Amino acid sequence: QSIFAPTNLGTDIYNIWQKFDEEKGRWVSFNAVHFPLVGGRIEGYRGYSSMSAVEEGSWRVDVKTREGLVVGRIRFDVLGNE
Repeated sequence: QSIFAPTNLGTDIYNIWQKFDEEKGRWVSFNAVHFPLVGGRIEGYRGYSSMSAVEEGSWRVDVKTREGLVVGRIRFDVLGNE
């Protein structure tokens, strides 16, 4: 996911990894990855994070600012071996 960052922007971005807990009926956070963000790149800013050994189920990664504003979200499902 690419984020547009004007030249004078300097902030922090976080990737918050969450899995949907069927029993609790809500998203549960597992990991947070921090990126410093400095503006000025015409193509936008790109950062990547990953987790290993993720459990089967519904996942999402929220891309948030330091203030907690969600600027992007990626949802995906992890399938088990059958």
